[in-house]
Amino acid sequence: MQRFLEKAAVKVAAATRNGKKGNAPTWRRQGYRGTTIATLASPTLSAQGIAPSYAVTDGMALIASTPQELRRLIDTHLGGPGVTGSANYAAATAEARDSSDALLYVDIESILAGLQDRLGPGFDAPGGPGPNLRPLRSFILSGDNLPTEVTVKMFLVIR
Repeated sequence: MQRFLEKAAVKVAAATRNGKKGNAPTWRRQGYRGTTIATLASPTLSAQGIAPSYAVTDGMALIASTPQELRRLIDTHLGGPGVTGSANYAAATAEARDSSDALLYVDIESILAGLQDRLGPGFDAPGGPGPNLRPLRSFILSGDNLPTEVTVKMFLVIR
């Protein structure tokens, strides 16, 4: 997972460079509670309050829009209140296989709350994305690899 993210990070930095040399985005790394956090330093994204960050801990990839969010994920992983206690997670995992080889969970409700803060009143304005997206709570994708087949199950929680 670490190698995959490092290779992806190189490609992201190259793609966002667009021939610029002076203010080209770069990846910066810092340690936090025994984990290395990589953050893309980009003047364009920073102006929007975004600093894409990733880390790998205990074989698990963590990706967030800021290093502060990533530190909260690491804190949660190391004993803080976890996502597994949330109602959205419980509703989504009730539909996933118990013995999945792989699991992807997206807390859409939390992501939308962050977008609403960034978009302001335009989020809920007529024609804005808010009214159409608000009913979405979470998404889960689970999968299994068997010798003769691969199975994938997706579930979207809508209220």
